[in-house]
Amino acid sequence: MRYTARQVKQFAEENDVKFVKLTFCDMQGKQKNISLVAEELDSAFSEGVEFDPSLFDCFATDGKPLYLYPDPSSLYVLPWRPQSGRVVSMLCDIKYADKTDFEGDCRRILSDTVKRLENKGIKCDIGTACDFYVLKTAEDGSPVFQPYDRAGYCDAAPLDKCENIRRDIIFSLGTMGITPVSSHHEFGKGQNRIIFKPSDPMTAAKNMLIYKSAVRNICVRDGVYATFMPRPFIMDAASGMHVSFSFSGDMSKAAVESFAEGILENIDAVTLFANPTVNSYRRLETLDAIKRLSWTDKCSDSLLRIAWGKNPTVTLCSPDNVANPYLLFALLLNAGLDGIESAKKLRPQLKEGAVSGKLPEDLSSALDKALSSELIKRIIPAAQLKKFAKIKRLEAEKYQQTDFESEREQYLDC
Repeated sequence: MRYTARQVKQFAEENDVKFVKLTFCDMQGKQKNISLVAEELDSAFSEGVEFDPSLFDCFATDGKPLYLYPDPSSLYVLPWRPQSGRVVSMLCDIKYADKTDFEGDCRRILSDTVKRLENKGIKCDIGTACDFYVLKTAEDGSPVFQPYDRAGYCDAAPLDKCENIRRDIIFSLGTMGITPVSSHHEFGKGQNRIIFKPSDPMTAAKNMLIYKSAVRNICVRDGVYATFMPRPFIMDAASGMHVSFSFSGDMSKAAVESFAEGILENIDAVTLFANPTVNSYRRLETLDAIKRLSWTDKCSDSLLRIAWGKNPTVTLCSPDNVANPYLLFALLLNAGLDGIESAKKLRPQLKEGAVSGKLPEDLSSALDKALSSELIKRIIPAAQLKKFAKIKRLEAEKYQQTDFESEREQYLDC
């Protein structure tokens, strides 16, 4: 159900809601929130809730305060919180004091992209397949870098000790209006994958944000610990996020091919946002697909897969779960739309075993590619890009000079 402000207030009154989490994410995709008592909902909807952006390392505002305006249509209940004195959450738009949009609001950037899709008459849904590891915990609940089980790809219980955890996660997501398609144990020990039903871009990005929070909270409740770190174990499988773009049946084959070529031509620049940490490149170095900047219509190791049918689908395999879903989806959609507008011709498939270039090999190289990209400069506001680039440059210099243990501590909760 898509609530209005009036319906949200009515829901809070009728369902013993005591606290409302106003949720947003920063440029790096980290979920943030302010917890509001339910009695302040009227004020939040009309006047917003102020916060200090100077305390976030990637918001550029020239010292101006920012305000959170909750989106009533995004209301969901947090099922892992008490049922007496319930807690709900809403995603928020970020604005200045005069109610003009904040340029660095990631939801606004994706929303503008959706309008571009609509203006072109294109219906595109986004689906994701997301990996995470479940770790053991110490007596005090802190994570231990040991996988929770020793199962492998598609193994079953009792070898797969994560089966009940995935079930609890999926039940919780269902109560929040998110529809997973399937789940299974992945290749790595303690590694899991949940696959989501395609939905419109704004909903898909929201689902990713909520999904990560749900996984972490359910795992803590069950006495284990979840990490979305791209490569938490050097000697085991890395964790990624496949992103699929599904088009309605009236999308021509030529347009789908142009969309795919638009992504391939811009993937070097988008990699900074698809793989935004030093640890991301430890994962990428394990993927043969990064040496095959091409496409396939088979299950192979090319970067992009095109599945034909009633609803053609283009799937990119390089992103990981650390990515800010709003920015990543916006950049990939715009790259694809540029390809359609320019009627790009899809490059030929590579022969099996052939290589064709590769993605940036580290965070610093990815940053250089992004800063030289006209696509990135057009979509990401200049002040935000400058600040984000500064953070990533410092991160690249710091963590590429440290040992893996220090890197692991840094990215455990990314």
